[in-house]
Amino acid sequence: MAGDMEYFEWIPSKKELEKLAGEEFIIKLRQIPDENESDRLEGIFNAHFFFELPFVPNDDEFESFRSIPHAIEGVDVFLDHQLTDGELRQLITMQRFVVDYNLHVHVLITYVPGYEERRKVKGLRFLPQYNFLLSAVPNFEVRGDLQKIVPPPNILLLLDHVPNEDEFVQCKRIRPIPHLGIMLDHFLVEDEYLRLRDEVGYANTIVYFNLGRDLKNDEIEYMKHSGVLFTTVTDRDEVVLDLLSR
Repeated sequence: MAGDMEYFEWIPSKKELEKLAGEEFIIKLRQIPDENESDRLEGIFNAHFFFELPFVPNDDEFESFRSIPHAIEGVDVFLDHQLTDGELRQLITMQRFVVDYNLHVHVLITYVPGYEERRKVKGLRFLPQYNFLLSAVPNFEVRGDLQKIVPPPNILLLLDHVPNEDEFVQCKRIRPIPHLGIMLDHFLVEDEYLRLRDEVGYANTIVYFNLGRDLKNDEIEYMKHSGVLFTTVTDRDEVVLDLLSR
């Protein structure tokens, strides 16, 4: 689709739709429209219609969803929990009302699901894209589970300490390669600095300083010499958002 199309995060008003006559445009919604909003799409054929939802629609919302008088070209659902059986059933039904079954589920959770949890999502035409936010280096068993997940997950490893030598070794065995975030409430002491500097070749590592203050000029210069990415943050949520964006 052309990048210069008109873009809406709401269903355009009648006046807006009149101005768009003959022009293609994009609608992307984060909620299910009510009946009055949906009715405005009756007879509209020049819209590219998408959803980006932070929830799985309940029964009433799903009825509103499937009564929309327009082809829905894609749906992305973003969840901060593993799918429940009820949510899974709803999504399996819902994907039939999306063009080419183009429904994708993105799940952010703090553990790696085992065999039984992985097995139950196979009813979805598009398997969930997992984001795992882990607070400890995965052991051998968990690393095995990670390699069995399709499509390959996005692994966010968020530690509150600089890994020791053994942890760095274990990190290098994780597949896919994780984004390693190290969130510290203190500036690096010498042995932490040396461990980081020695492992600078390890991909996707960033240090987050949550010191309650900005870094001093000499601390900034010290970190620059380490070759490790670093930044200051105000809380953990900021760190998670930053890791997810990488």
